[in-house]
Amino acid sequence: MTLWYLATTETFRQIADRFDLARSSSHKLLDKTLDFLISLARNYIKWPSDEEKLTISQGFSINQNIHGIIGAIDGSHIRIRKPEENEQDYVNRKGYHSVIIQAVVNYNKIFTDVYIGEAGSVHDARVLRKSSLYEKAIEDPKFFGGYFLLGDSAYKNLSWLVCPFKDNGHLTANQKLFNFRHSSTRIQIEHAFGLLKTQFRRLLSFNNLRIDIIVRCIMAACVLHNICMTMINNDSDDDLDIDLDCENDNEEYNYDNIVVEDRRAHIFNQMFA
Repeated sequence: MTLWYLATTETFRQIADRFDLARSSSHKLLDKTLDFLISLARNYIKWPSDEEKLTISQGFSINQNIHGIIGAIDGSHIRIRKPEENEQDYVNRKGYHSVIIQAVVNYNKIFTDVYIGEAGSVHDARVLRKSSLYEKAIEDPKFFGGYFLLGDSAYKNLSWLVCPFKDNGHLTANQKLFNFRHSSTRIQIEHAFGLLKTQFRRLLSFNNLRIDIIVRCIMAACVLHNICMTMINNDSDDDLDIDLDCENDNEEYNYDNIVVEDRRAHIFNQMFA
């Protein structure tokens, strides 16, 4: 019943009738199943280990030969009904009410970090600063260990977060090419959000639910997404040839690296030196 609820936009009345349950029983079952799925999050939404970082980096590099990437980060808006309290805080820049999911995905479109529930009016850069991911990156220099994320121009360029050059109408040909290669690699996060909302259509619009329940539904959908993607990727691992002994990547990106303050400039210079 919970899978059907998350995968469709049917009302609770329709779902209760479909499964021959009272509406109160349907609510109780949804509540229990969401709790169970969220309890699995630590097993399915995990920050990569040292070995996994290397594999992820090599997986990303297949696209545009940019080494050191362990994730693409972005935020996505989940439409909700107008809340009774602080409703203006939830109006996003497109004019509808929403909550935000911030996520990091690997090259297989698997979520490795999610942060859910900020009001729709909050800017992506501020959402990042409020997340535990940002706190860990600031407090522990080894959290990224010389690797980094790709993000869009909404974020600030950091040593562990590489953003494209802002197009002010005066970009050089090399800067435009950098942005293209950046976008072509970062697109995995867009694909992941697209899959998430296609598989779990409830995330296209929530009605008549409290914010805390909406957040739990989104988290449960992320867990289910990762379970599905893990099964799919396990079936196709033989088709992806990643060399764990790749000298270029293995030597350049490890925990002993000296932190590069301007990661984007470093990558740009490597590309066009």
